[in-house]
Amino acid sequence: MCIVEYSGEVLTAIYNKDIINYADIRNRISGILKENTMKLRSFISIICAIACVLILSISVFAGTFVAGSGSVCFVNGGTGDDTNAGTSDFAPFKTLYRAYSSLSENGGTIVITGEVPISDAVVSSVGGAVVFTSVYQGIDYREAGAALIFGEDIAFDNDTYFENITMRFSS
Repeated sequence: MCIVEYSGEVLTAIYNKDIINYADIRNRISGILKENTMKLRSFISIICAIACVLILSISVFAGTFVAGSGSVCFVNGGTGDDTNAGTSDFAPFKTLYRAYSSLSENGGTIVITGEVPISDAVVSSVGGAVVFTSVYQGIDYREAGAALIFGEDIAFDNDTYFENITMRFSS
């Protein structure tokens, strides 16, 4: 049995001998909603914090990989010599084979300062990425004719990047 009584601003119901004041119910529901809202806000805050940590982790790890960040060597197929040090454009290596053998295990940058032919697969023990470029420390060697000259069936066995370089194919 249910008896409902209204007096002033208070609506009271008696249901199975329990007195229910609707103002109390409204306050209880409001409290539950506030509590759940706070829990939801806490949950959202935790998710946002996790997302921020993941984004920062990705950016930190992404920042550690810099292609060509290892050693640097210079190659010129015309004026180079594989007995040179290969550490400057005044004493470049002649072949890519010699350039790869001078790079660190982490990879590096090969600066092409003249025409350099590639007619075979480039196989190396370099574990990191290698960048081929003809622009280094503000000098653009392309202006003097620097280029990689590709033959047929060329392959590289590591991560290889080409930046600011002229490439031609031999006929």
